[in-house]
Amino acid sequence: MKASITLFYLWLLLTPAWLQAEPVAVKALETIACSPTIRTATALYDDGQGKPSDFETAFELFESAADQGDPVAQYYTGHMYLNARGTFLDTKAAWRYFKLAADQGVDRAYGRLSYMLTRGLSVAEDWPRAMHYLRIAAQSDVQSMNNLANYIIAGKTAGTEVEALNLLKKAVAANNVNALNNLGYYHTSGTLSQPDPEYGIQLLLQAVELGDTHALNNLWRLRRGSSHLVKKEHAAIQNLPSVTKHSEKEAYKWIREPVAVYRQAGIEAGLDRLEDTLNVWLRSNRLYPFRRQVWWEAQALSGREDPEWSYRLYQWLYQKCKADYLRRNPNKVYLDSAMLHNLSKEQLATGRIAGMAQTSEWVYQGFLANECIELNLRPAEAMQLGQPKLPRTRQLQTMVHMQPGSHNSKTKIGTPLFHGDISGLIVLPRADLYQGAWRGTLGYTQWIRDWVDAVLRHGIENAVSRPNEVWQTQADAAFLDAQVYEWLGFYDKALQQYAIPIDSNQSGYAYRHLHEARTRQVRLELNSHQSPSENLESLQTLRQLRKDNKFDTTRAPLEVDLAIASLLRHEGQHQAAREKLDDVLSAATSERLFLARIDALRQRAIWGLADQDTTQVEDDLIQLLQLSRSKGLKINEPELYHLYARLKASQGDIAAAIDLQHTSIEFCESIDLYTWLPLRYLELAEWYQQIGNNALAEHYQQLARKLINQPDAEYPQWISKATKDRLQQNSSTNNTVKTPNVDTRQQQKPPRTASSSGAITSVQAIDLQPVKLVSVPIQGKPALGLFTLTNSSVNTQSLQLTAAGHIQHFQATSQGDYQLSLNMNKDFTLRSLDVELQGNTQYLIYVDAPAGQEPLDLTLTTTPDEGQTQQATFQFHESGDANKNAVINAAYLEGNPFYMVSVFHLLQRSEQSSATSLDLRIRASTPARIEAYSGDGELIFIDADGDGTFTSPGDILRSDTDGDGHPNVPFLADSDSSSLELMILPESLPVNGMLDIHIESQSDQGWRSDSVDTIHYHD
Repeated sequence: MKASITLFYLWLLLTPAWLQAEPVAVKALETIACSPTIRTATALYDDGQGKPSDFETAFELFESAADQGDPVAQYYTGHMYLNARGTFLDTKAAWRYFKLAADQGVDRAYGRLSYMLTRGLSVAEDWPRAMHYLRIAAQSDVQSMNNLANYIIAGKTAGTEVEALNLLKKAVAANNVNALNNLGYYHTSGTLSQPDPEYGIQLLLQAVELGDTHALNNLWRLRRGSSHLVKKEHAAIQNLPSVTKHSEKEAYKWIREPVAVYRQAGIEAGLDRLEDTLNVWLRSNRLYPFRRQVWWEAQALSGREDPEWSYRLYQWLYQKCKADYLRRNPNKVYLDSAMLHNLSKEQLATGRIAGMAQTSEWVYQGFLANECIELNLRPAEAMQLGQPKLPRTRQLQTMVHMQPGSHNSKTKIGTPLFHGDISGLIVLPRADLYQGAWRGTLGYTQWIRDWVDAVLRHGIENAVSRPNEVWQTQADAAFLDAQVYEWLGFYDKALQQYAIPIDSNQSGYAYRHLHEARTRQVRLELNSHQSPSENLESLQTLRQLRKDNKFDTTRAPLEVDLAIASLLRHEGQHQAAREKLDDVLSAATSERLFLARIDALRQRAIWGLADQDTTQVEDDLIQLLQLSRSKGLKINEPELYHLYARLKASQGDIAAAIDLQHTSIEFCESIDLYTWLPLRYLELAEWYQQIGNNALAEHYQQLARKLINQPDAEYPQWISKATKDRLQQNSSTNNTVKTPNVDTRQQQKPPRTASSSGAITSVQAIDLQPVKLVSVPIQGKPALGLFTLTNSSVNTQSLQLTAAGHIQHFQATSQGDYQLSLNMNKDFTLRSLDVELQGNTQYLIYVDAPAGQEPLDLTLTTTPDEGQTQQATFQFHESGDANKNAVINAAYLEGNPFYMVSVFHLLQRSEQSSATSLDLRIRASTPARIEAYSGDGELIFIDADGDGTFTSPGDILRSDTDGDGHPNVPFLADSDSSSLELMILPESLPVNGMLDIHIESQSDQGWRSDSVDTIHYHD
């Protein structure tokens, strides 16, 4: 007796609590009596269309009944917590409700508990306990029978093949589609010891009839010859059913689950659910019902309202399809042109311009490898506008190799190109366009036009899957060309491009291009002061057509509203026009409508300047700049700086207008908008005249004259005429004065300055600022600092300029500027120069310091005859491989994004190196916008948040010749050096008043820290 008691207590001690529990008589969920409330909730859950409102109502009903002890409600409440349907994901709550239901004998609840135990959801992973619960569930739940059989065959739990087959046969008898597919697979794949392939095929076909896509995938596997048991010529698999409506409905039901999670818990949670639940749908390259549902979700459902969700879905889907394709075709390059086309559009909508460049490269490499397209490289004729330089590393020429003849003898592009493939080609010019590389855009679209012309000219019907839709591609190319011509001011050429889809008069999907072209055409006609081709009545009709067209964009009606506003103003109804613009701005609040918002804000700012009603103009321009930057639309910035300069001039702040106009010119040069330079220079000349600086006025007039008369440059006719007329008007009043040596690329300065102590002082005639810095170069050349000394008055000013530091020499140069050299071997001393500053002139003070010495400091002091003494400091520190450079009092954060700090760097190539460029990684210590420009002024990159990567909205990476995701700074031709200008704007004032910019270079040993630029901000 004592021995029995001892054994009993030993059993209690060693046996888990879940094995000690009294066995519960399980019942099939569907056999348990339900109240009317539970039946209503079940109908909402099972029969609904996945609408969040249906799930939420069902959850409320289930949870209320579950808390009152209803076992069916407890199971469904747990299920909805586990799958985030109608509520947030909560695995602890799911476990609690499943346990309550299991304790009342609900078979499926044991199955769900088993599932959670195998994956460690809410509880520690516990396979013995999981299999114990699964065996309880398998007494009556057919899905649990299927799952237990799979675990037995996979060797994950004890059992025999006979036991597993008996379980599967029970589930098959209950018409469980998963069991049909699994048992069919086991018999046809050779998994079983005594397979019956004929029986397996019949089971798979039966599962397909029930809409199971996994079974269809397994049959395709057999047809491809993946089994030695079944010949791929087997009659039963030669006429496989296509994707049935059942599978489409099943895919729709499954996609609703991650969508519900996304709406309730965010994008990342939705993608996680997508990954966990639906990855199996992507195993077949021939059958993509789930792929189609994800595509539709990205394109037409939630994706229409949330471009970030749409972008992430396309990106996720592309990567999954690519991985699946490369698994089966390891030696090929994956290309899904249509998906990349849509991905590119969503990258534009979310401001991922750098991502568009990567997508463009995928398309390029895919066509090169898979479509038998040879890209013969030469500049297209349309790319020869202006100076013959191309920002892209490759240039395209016409590559049409089609000849008329019989279908069998035709040389086709590809095998053949489907419409989706053609639309994918649009990614190439679109990516270049929004990176500011408009010449590349014209080159690509020229090829596309030649391809379309060949198709239409030779009548090659089999060159595309749907010949009518070559018109859509032609229209896409026309829109891109028109956009380029609009940006350059070639309005007549742009109108000719818009006429292409209008004249085609196509129907169907391409019909939306006709409507869009009519909208853009009339807006351009009105904005370029030409007679409009539409009237108010026709525009109202057009608006309704675009609103009703299911293929058109959500911003389509707003685009027509903008045209209506312009037409109202054209007819003299200024107030009605402004009200229409305000209506557009009120409607264009979602992320998807940002382009309409940009157009409306820009139009309102231009009208405000024209009407001299500038109350809203500054706010509109700041909002425009911030919105354009957030979307990576660098192409907009030259005009925005120009408009802001005009605003400052209208307010009487000519100095600020001049600084802003210089920046507008620099930005025009950086992205090759050469056509606007003559007029920008003439405006600059007029402003210099207003402040009495005739020398600089004449200088910029001469620049405008030189540009407009350049024989190899093409300008819009109206720009050429306007420039020559204004030059003619100025020639009778201007005297020729020799231009002094000045810095014609002045920096943007805030409207106030500071002393070395950081105290704010008012602007005075003499302004000393270290607004530029040329840092220690990477190969150890001297550090170069640069100060500006400006006399903003019209009179000559006398002052004493004092330098304090380890000064080797301090002298005036023959060009009228000043040179300072520092050397630690010299004693710390004061040196002074008496200087006279001409009125309205800026002088430069160059500073150099040897690399590799102890920390060096320089303090400059100005003591004018009249006005306040000023000080400014240059500091150079070296520590290990990192060179720290400080710009003290460089700028003030005015809450105005138009003002940025410039920092310059010299790059030196070692004598042993033959590299043509240098790989750099540049990061900010706190979030900050960093723009980089090469020595000849071309844009290299924009890092919108300063994190050193180019995956964020607003990022642009134009120079990445080795494709490693990091910018390449080219060395100057026939030189071992180059320069780099960084323009920096922090998101907010740094907490400690300092912002560090870390610069690293790539070497054979990896990344090396080369420089740290410290910018000091003062309140």
